[in-house]
Amino acid sequence: MSTMKIAFLFAIAGHLLCGVCDCLLTYLPHGRFRFEDMKDNDRLSAAFRDMPLRNPLLSMLLGCLAMFLFAFGYLALVDWMRAFSEPCALLMLISTVMVLTFGMAHHVFCGVPEWLYVKLGRTEEARQLIMEFFKKTSVTLIVCYLGFLIFSVSFFVPVVSGWTPLPRWACVFNIRACLSAGLASSQATCRRAMCNWTSSRITRPRRERSDCSVSFWRSDKSMDQLHRGLS
Repeated sequence: MSTMKIAFLFAIAGHLLCGVCDCLLTYLPHGRFRFEDMKDNDRLSAAFRDMPLRNPLLSMLLGCLAMFLFAFGYLALVDWMRAFSEPCALLMLISTVMVLTFGMAHHVFCGVPEWLYVKLGRTEEARQLIMEFFKKTSVTLIVCYLGFLIFSVSFFVPVVSGWTPLPRWACVFNIRACLSAGLASSQATCRRAMCNWTSSRITRPRRERSDCSVSFWRSDKSMDQLHRGLS
């Protein structure tokens, strides 16, 4: 197996792990966290009742690991793009650094408010504290997703323009688009099941396991084109 393919496998594992981190913060023992709940402490306190402190801690630590893993895939794409467009490769490199630095901080800053809110007893003062913290650190979220946008555009433009051997449909049907959107009905159902299963395993030690499987269909012709593009 080539080094580039190994890097892509690391990146896929990192993005999937990132989804698990989001589930640890979003799916609570008594429901699903929604940002509008932060306006009312009664609703917020009810949502976070019985929330284990280890959930946000695990989300922060695993989020850093996820960023480390998918860095390999992004840097591999930067190196691959250099053969077709140096300016696009440079933009992809800059945006990758933006995502990795501000994104890692964003993962931590998303877990800290939940940990503090539960640790401080889910009081109104705790709610005001985490609201202030979240607002003052939201720049990490903005820069992180700005990096994702710059990377995507810098990669898609050469592909759509035909500068690379990759087929144009690769701009739509790829792992990055699927993980960013996550809105296809079958994938959304599977993801919710995975999130519920992960949350139950973290919050309840003895639960019956469920399994989700995803099938990937691909033609030989499409794979030949992709292999020629990555070689």
